[in-house]
Amino acid sequence: LITKIREISKHITILVISDNTKHFADLIKLGIDGYIFKPVVINQFTSVLHKVLEKLQNKQELFEYKNDLENKVKELEKELSQTKLKNSKDHLTGTLVRSSYEEALEKRDDEYRRYGHDYAIIFFDIDFFKKVNDTYGHKTGDIALKTFVKTIEKSLDDTDLLGRLGGEEFGLVISSCSKESVVNKIEEIRKSVENILVSYNDKEIKFTVSIGMVQRDENETLDATLERAA
Repeated sequence: LITKIREISKHITILVISDNTKHFADLIKLGIDGYIFKPVVINQFTSVLHKVLEKLQNKQELFEYKNDLENKVKELEKELSQTKLKNSKDHLTGTLVRSSYEEALEKRDDEYRRYGHDYAIIFFDIDFFKKVNDTYGHKTGDIALKTFVKTIEKSLDDTDLLGRLGGEEFGLVISSCSKESVVNKIEEIRKSVENILVSYNDKEIKFTVSIGMVQRDENETLDATLERAA
């Protein structure tokens, strides 16, 4: 019976009153909280009861401490997750930073090798961006970068990965079924970028972008694919 009770819960208090002393040691091993011998002596009873109550209090304190510790661990995990997410994003454009982009690309490549999920990598480099910064100032350059990213994001699916590789260079990983579908997406993005206008002191600034594309090839490594793209 004691074994079955313990299987149900380890927190139930079990106090045994008996005149049989033979099984005392066995009962202790089974996990009873107290043992009172018959005939019951009031002093013995109160002493055992006091010890049981102390044990109960300790259990409660331990239970509360455990809950408190678990809550703190959950809070820390949440904070770490939020910090990791924050550190993974570029503070200006909201895209993935280079390290996070490369990590996500490695995972996508692992899916490709395991399950054959095709993907393509597209590289964007805003033409003569230094001239934009030098002529109109870095603040205008920042607006241009943010506008550029927002424009690209309108053409992206939820599974696509966009990262800022440095300065005005960006990388995009997209799931692809065919080269034609990739080319169509590139053309859609190119036309959208072509229509971007950034205002500066009553002037409207336009810019173009150089685009490169490479599809993952099963006959080469990811590094070889990236070198081919370069």
